Order: sequence, then C-alpha cells, then structure tokens
Amino acid sequence: SARLDESAIGHFLTALSTQCFASLAYEATSKEKRAAPGSVAAQPPRLFALSKFVETVLHNLHRVAFLWPLVTQFLLPVANHKVSRIRVIGIESLSKVVISAMRHTLNDVNNIRDRTARSPKAADQPAPSATVDDAAAPATKATPERAS
Repeated sequence: SARLDESAIGHFLTALSTQCFASLAYEATSKEKRAAPGSVAAQPPRLFALSKFVETVLHNLHRVAFLWPLVTQFLLPVANHKVSRIRVIGIESLSKVVISAMRHTLNDVNNIRDRTARSPKAADQPAPSATVDDAAAPATKATPERAS
C-alpha cells in the first residue's frame, strides 16, 4: 500500500472502514459466547478490517497528513462505540496510530537536524527544532572576543 497514490490509498482505507463498520454492527448485536478478557481469542475475528486499516495507516505514516482525516473519521467512532469491548479495541488502535505518527514525525525532524548539522552552511543556519521552546528562542551566534 505504500506504493499506492493518495487517491488509491484513500479509496482502499474507505473500503476497509466501510467493511469494518458492517462488522462492528454485527459484533454489537451478536450473542455469541466470548473468550475470556485478555486471552488471544478475546479480539473478535470479525474485526479483521479494523486491524488491516491500522496496519495500512502504519505502513503509510510518510503521508499521515493526507490520511489523518480518514483515520479520525473512522477510529473516533470505533473508540466511542456503545459496546465496551469494541470501544477498548478502538482506543488501543487510535493510540497506536497517534503514537506511531508522533514518533515518525520526530524521526523526520531529527533526520533534518542531522543533515543540516552536516551541511557546509550549518554554522549559518539554525538547526530545526523538535520542541516549541527551541523554535521560539532566537538563534544567537557567538562571536570570539578580539585580543587588543
């Protein structure tokens, strides 16, 4: 999916979310016996589309800004589902995506900082910052004192 263009990945994720909403409707009304909480079998097998949605987003974090509206449009209703078991799965999925996106963005900032530090003009340019405080502070250049 990382090689798909933005339109194709958007259609793919929309299809997965549609399939998952249908599965969630079934899960919410199903009277089947459930496995013990915490066991491997505790996650309903009909949530395959949800796990593939999350997996696809995680493989495409390089375009998270484009995917974010689709992610929130789908995962927020799952995280707010009326069935607590499904709600927990939705919150865990949303948390996983948010934390991974933040790590990916931080890694991008650090890579830019490393490249800037190695460039010949690095002494003249302030390094990109991953914190608000560093970005707000004015860049100062130390000048050596002249001996008289």
